[in-house]
Amino acid sequence: MLCCYADELKEGFFPWIDQVSIVSDFWQYLFLFVIAMPELLGSAKLAVEKDQSQGHNESYIKQLSDYIVPALVEALHKEPEVEICVNMLDSLTECIQVSGPLLDECQVRSIVEEIKRVITASSVRKQERAERIKAEDFDSEEGELLEEENELEEELFDRV
Repeated sequence: MLCCYADELKEGFFPWIDQVSIVSDFWQYLFLFVIAMPELLGSAKLAVEKDQSQGHNESYIKQLSDYIVPALVEALHKEPEVEICVNMLDSLTECIQVSGPLLDECQVRSIVEEIKRVITASSVRKQERAERIKAEDFDSEEGELLEEENELEEELFDRV
């Protein structure tokens, strides 16, 4: 719902961004907050650009970005489900598109390190699937599951 409001209202959602951010201190544990973060950041940027930000300027976007981007990277690091990682990478990409020039070197390094970790974890899962194919009890049902897992991994690589 937050995502829809922020998307629909654009810069008009600005007055509620701080309240949503405070409520979302535990957002990394709630997947739905992950997908709403780029919308909040985008709303803030539009409000500042259109001078509807109640006196806030680009430093507010930087502050919001400094909160959202590292938290997204941390949430991505903790997430074991590939499908959710795909969505988290989408959110991270959108946040980078909004606040890219505001990111500092440390933030960029942490993003790159996490992307490397995602790629490594994907390679390990791929190797594990290859081993499962060799198992004696491998059947067509297992083959279908592996195919679905392979498709998810491909989607993950597309996001990376």
